[in-house]
Amino acid sequence: MLGLDNYSDKVSSLYYKTFGTDFVGDGGDYYEELEKDLKLINIEIDKEKKLNAVKRQQNALSVVGNHEEIRQHHFSADKWKKVFCILTVIGLFVFENNDWVHPEIMKINDVSNYLVDFTPISSKKLKSILSGNGLFVNKIEPHAFEIYNANKREIYYCHNLREIDYWVDSINVVSAFEHCNLELKTVPNSLIPIKRMDMVERLAKWEKSKSAKEFFLKEIEATLKFTGTCVPLSKKTYEELILYLKQLKVKHGWCFYEVCRNQVYIDIIKSVCHIFGYDLVDLEKQVKNRLHTKLVNSSIGTLTKETADTGTHEEDNENKIEIDEKNNILHGTNIK
Repeated sequence: MLGLDNYSDKVSSLYYKTFGTDFVGDGGDYYEELEKDLKLINIEIDKEKKLNAVKRQQNALSVVGNHEEIRQHHFSADKWKKVFCILTVIGLFVFENNDWVHPEIMKINDVSNYLVDFTPISSKKLKSILSGNGLFVNKIEPHAFEIYNANKREIYYCHNLREIDYWVDSINVVSAFEHCNLELKTVPNSLIPIKRMDMVERLAKWEKSKSAKEFFLKEIEATLKFTGTCVPLSKKTYEELILYLKQLKVKHGWCFYEVCRNQVYIDIIKSVCHIFGYDLVDLEKQVKNRLHTKLVNSSIGTLTKETADTGTHEEDNENKIEIDEKNNILHGTNIK
């Protein structure tokens, strides 16, 4: 896969360094200490119940099920289900089986492609489609990985170690470049997503999203520290405080996941850009300029709205003309 490193290991090590666990979304002993600081009864949170909440887990070319069963390499038919998946630039297609697949191979410029006819018969066996928008894979065991998509987590298992590395890198690359104007060799008449942005804009989007999530993450951590100083005086307040703390734990876990995901996407784009011969220093300068331009345009739009809202009814038309003139001058035109 384009010579990319396994970025999921980087995410796991970062999470382990912070919280003492490789399981993304679980704060480990960090939150237990916060609960002790509340001087309340130490409530043990059932992690197995947390895993059962995401039991509608389907898998790529293998089986899906309980996290503990993965560690023990034990799979029961009532909890695990074998499925067949096809990864495309549009997303991950999950099927019940592959008895309808009769692939053909076409070679074009040293690129091999499997051609699979997606007939109405096969569409009936389609279980789900995981869109490439925000799809992220994190390796949790040598033979297993988890997929995050639309606030859901699904666990996938593969018997082949080499195969699982290909799945992890391939899915993350497809998601990082979704709707990005990157020219790739494809077979004729291929169905691809609409390319709405260039490489710089895509990278700027992930940088902006990462900064916003990091800011939100700091706010949550500050709230958690403040909550640790609270001592409830009634049973009702105590119960509400514990419930609020659990909700913050979930928000913190997802926010941290999004920061890691965006960082992985950024690393992937930079690695691919380097392979395609882009100047990374120049690329980073363009990204900073693009982010600065968006920030300035956003400030101008806010100022224009506030100015329009503060005028009296008698001056509305006059203010509107002045505002329109300013906006058009900024865009390179003028009103006569």
